[in-house]
Amino acid sequence: MTQPQKYRYGNLLRSQLTSHEVALCCYNGLAAISGSFKDLIVEFRLAKYLPDQFGRKRLELYYPASCFAGRD
Repeated sequence: MTQPQKYRYGNLLRSQLTSHEVALCCYNGLAAISGSFKDLIVEFRLAKYLPDQFGRKRLELYYPASCFAGRD
């Protein structure tokens, strides 16, 4: 699978998740037992559309800014 295909799939997956589910994924990514889940959250920018009321500001302390940004 090419990198653009991976990003397209990641975008499709993200579009199907509710804000509750995205927040839960992001919080789970912080757990020590999550393995590389945090890396995938960052790579696919899962938290891009996460609203403030779901803990976005708190998660911004633990994830890089790229996790919340769009692709240019």
